[in-house]
Amino acid sequence: MESAEQLLQELVQRFNGRQVSFAVEPACLQIRVLGEGGGSWVVQLGQDGRASLSTGEAERPDVTVEVSAEDLHALASGRLSAGTAFLSGRLRVAGNLGLLLRLRPLLG
Repeated sequence: MESAEQLLQELVQRFNGRQVSFAVEPACLQIRVLGEGGGSWVVQLGQDGRASLSTGEAERPDVTVEVSAEDLHALASGRLSAGTAFLSGRLRVAGNLGLLLRLRPLLG
């Protein structure tokens, strides 16, 4: 099984490689992966719509997502939808939910 960081890097690459790009306000997404193999990562979204990933905690994230390592893998593989994960409490969100909805491809 891939590490959470490898998986997040792949998701960011997929997001940046999508056919449709869009300009957005710069944004900061904090991702906390809980449990074994977890950690904290920051996704920075630039005005060009491209994302970058770094390890650590953001000072002032626009939105924070918490998910278990197991559920992150399920999201990335398509076995779990973001909507189902959110509604069942397996994906916890604080902050700008609208921004997260626009960035949905980052979660698989």
